Amino acid sequence: MENDKPFGDKVVVMAGDFRQLSIIIPHGSEEDVISSTIKRSSLWQNFKVMHLTENMRIGQTGNSASLMAFDDFLKKMGDGILPTDEEGRITLPFDLCQDIYTEDIAKAQHEMIKHVFGDISTNSQQNNWPSFVKDRSILCPTNNFVDTLNTMCLAQLPGELSTLISTDFTV
Repeated sequence: MENDKPFGDKVVVMAGDFRQLSIIIPHGSEEDVISSTIKRSSLWQNFKVMHLTENMRIGQTGNSASLMAFDDFLKKMGDGILPTDEEGRITLPFDLCQDIYTEDIAKAQHEMIKHVFGDISTNSQQNNWPSFVKDRSILCPTNNFVDTLNTMCLAQLPGELSTLISTDFTV
């Protein structure tokens, strides 16, 4: 940018909850971690801090009791005031874990896929299928869960499945 201003005088937006994001310094002490945060950087004086004040999940869908309870749970978790066991772990509310306790997890997974993508075998034959699926996703907590759902989705697509292998170099 041909200037000496931080970030080349470009606007940079950073988002996150500093209470939940910490730097990992191998074999570092708590003091090492704290001194490496953005708030301790010489650049910090150039930041304008803005706070989000509205929970969009609640604002868009109304103030139902379950959403208000979820909002309260997230705030307490962020502030670190939820009760913990002797190992420092919190217990998630049952309604956040219902699928974990479902006896037929495969059925719940199929219902989730159908909710997000509809009838894949029929919808995939439509001309608008690429634009339909590009706006949909299922967030998964682990790669194993991703693999399971991908396999379930692929099994619903018509035709023969083929795997194309890529390479990171040319011969």
